[in-house]
Amino acid sequence: MKNQADSVISFLLEKLKEAREEMNFLDSYTVEKQRNYFISKFSKEVLLSMNPKECLTSLMYLGNPESMVYHLEFKNDDDFTNSYFGSISGGSSGKYTIFNSNKYNQWVKWEKGSQVPISDEVAENLAYEICQKLISIHEMIENSPHKTLEDVRNMINKLEAVDEIKDFYQYGWVHKYFHLHYPNKISMYHSGQVLKSLLVKIKHHFGKMVQKNEERNAYLLDHFFIDIADSLGISQVNLSLLIEDITSLCSTTYFRVDLSQYNYGSSIVCWTPKS
Repeated sequence: MKNQADSVISFLLEKLKEAREEMNFLDSYTVEKQRNYFISKFSKEVLLSMNPKECLTSLMYLGNPESMVYHLEFKNDDDFTNSYFGSISGGSSGKYTIFNSNKYNQWVKWEKGSQVPISDEVAENLAYEICQKLISIHEMIENSPHKTLEDVRNMINKLEAVDEIKDFYQYGWVHKYFHLHYPNKISMYHSGQVLKSLLVKIKHHFGKMVQKNEERNAYLLDHFFIDIADSLGISQVNLSLLIEDITSLCSTTYFRVDLSQYNYGSSIVCWTPKS
């Protein structure tokens, strides 16, 4: 397995040498400055100090350009360029579970694909619950050594053992929030499907190290993407630029052959380089 990983790193190192002179890589100072800006506004310590009303207006109100969700999806200026930390654009505001609805001109919760109007008081309480969930996930990530794939599995098992968290932690915006705080543990791609596609593109044999039901868990696949960035000595955002430069994202076919009756599995990958 190590030889397979080494071949991926060797390939990317060669491409990095070729591309370094031509690509507009982001400097680490800019990325860290913006990351620290976000953390100063929305750290665990800040969340701990918030009351329900503050949670609603400062965290979950997209109409407030100083809010957390606005930063994560829309803010784009010298203080914070949200695209540097991965995209969560697209889809409805239902991904935040509560939002201020133009349709009803009031707060709603997203329930079974529909908007359900709620009072400001209910919205404040739900926002406070979201805040408490973020705090709990902070603690689980902080306490995870994240040195091995098994460490990551153990953290995921703890997240999924809590009913209030097991679905919530998988939202793309939640993943992005934690990437900003723990870039050494959480990657800048906020969809397990996207991470899987990228790993397939670079012929990474992750399929031999994860179970079928793990293949779309972004927190597990983060481990491979971060390991590659660390091995190359470049930031995640620059690794993403490198991968996008050398691959054609629409021409990969991925097959998983389940040979569980023989107690093992394998992955077959077809990868088409960018022409």
